[in-house]
Amino acid sequence: MPAIRIAVAGAQGHMGRALLAAVAAAPAFSLVGGFGRPEKVVDGLIDVDAALRAADVVVDFTTGQASAALAEKCAAMGRPAMVIGATGFEDTHLARIAAPLPWCIDAPLVTIRANVRRARRPSPGRSVCTW
Repeated sequence: MPAIRIAVAGAQGHMGRALLAAVAAAPAFSLVGGFGRPEKVVDGLIDVDAALRAADVVVDFTTGQASAALAEKCAAMGRPAMVIGATGFEDTHLARIAAPLPWCIDAPLVTIRANVRRARRPSPGRSVCTW
């Protein structure tokens, strides 16, 4: 089975940096790259659109507002699957994420590896799965 191509949203934060290292070290995954805030460009990060086009899954450790915007962007592109580990959600953010996005999984308390596997096989008819 080919490696799952992963992009990391929030790559400039503590969890994002940890995820970049963990994904890069895992043979089951291929790191597409990380991206962060567009106004804070840092060496080693890639453009969000390029990351989303290349990834099978984006692992999101940003904020509620950023997660909602990213979910909408993924929906417009028709890809990739999302695993959201962000916090700080308001009802409006969750409503934007819960739009018909069968490739979006919100599971902040489950292991990343389990969610990435589930993201490759989204549940039909369910836009957001919460465990």
